[in-house]
Amino acid sequence: MSPEQPSLFDNPPSAPTPASAPPNRPPHLDPSTPLGAAVELWLDHLRQKDTSFHTLTAFKCDVNILLEHLDPATPLNTITTASLNRFLDWMRNERGKPCSDKTYGRRVTSLKAFFRWATPLAQLRADPSEAVLQLSVRSPLPEILTDDEVEKCLAAGEILRHSEKPDIRPLTLFTLLLDTGMKKVEVANLKREHIDISNPADPFLFVRYPEKKDWPKERRLKLTPQWVEIYRDYLADHAPKEIVFPWSVRKLEMSLGEVGTRAGLEKSVSFDAMRWTCAVRDHKSGMEAEALRRKLGLSPIQWRETGERIRKLVEGE
Repeated sequence: MSPEQPSLFDNPPSAPTPASAPPNRPPHLDPSTPLGAAVELWLDHLRQKDTSFHTLTAFKCDVNILLEHLDPATPLNTITTASLNRFLDWMRNERGKPCSDKTYGRRVTSLKAFFRWATPLAQLRADPSEAVLQLSVRSPLPEILTDDEVEKCLAAGEILRHSEKPDIRPLTLFTLLLDTGMKKVEVANLKREHIDISNPADPFLFVRYPEKKDWPKERRLKLTPQWVEIYRDYLADHAPKEIVFPWSVRKLEMSLGEVGTRAGLEKSVSFDAMRWTCAVRDHKSGMEAEALRRKLGLSPIQWRETGERIRKLVEGE
């Protein structure tokens, strides 16, 4: 929060005009600044930077837990690596609330972000968060479809589409996920009004969320002419009134899995596998990281882990 600029008439003509604070630099931050005050200044700094709602909410939640353990009046220069490690141990083992490895890792990231910002501005001798205990969590990489497996699934979807008892739903769903990487809940809530195919050169859909807290995840996704052709046939066959796929989530999962079964794959063709497959294909095609993050509807914090896993999948690890 930048201080107000001094008026030219606040001081006598002979007094020099006080120098203004650098833009976006929080005032009055020094080694003895109370932790609670420093946290408020940091959060205000993030707001000035137009930090996304999700990122700001996560940071605020995480540092507020720190303030549950440490007195907000604690001077910054009295906080040590040891005191932060004690806090993390309390949070994980004594606080009485669940803290998964993933949540723990995110909260360590939040601590580091705060002290990385505060250390130079408060002129602290060292960043106390730099050496805090970090868990080494090595989650297995998600399963994705290879290009050859994708082609087999597409062929299987076409067979189902033109079989004796034709069913175009598996192909419609498979190709939509392959192109967009949408989440299961997003597909289940997709409405006809969210899809615009009026311009053949620029078909698209909107991912919508009813809850305000989820609005940052809303986005516009491009559709391919190939999918639009399949979608038109799907509408002719099933004529959904409002919801594009008016079946239970379980039914949608079974319909998607049927593609993999007919293709003879041992892998499970699931919503999760299709989302990762789409992301990897987009990365390999040259899509920039920021564009891919927005396409997937992820916050910058979520993208840190997801982006790294995508890179590892591309590298074949």
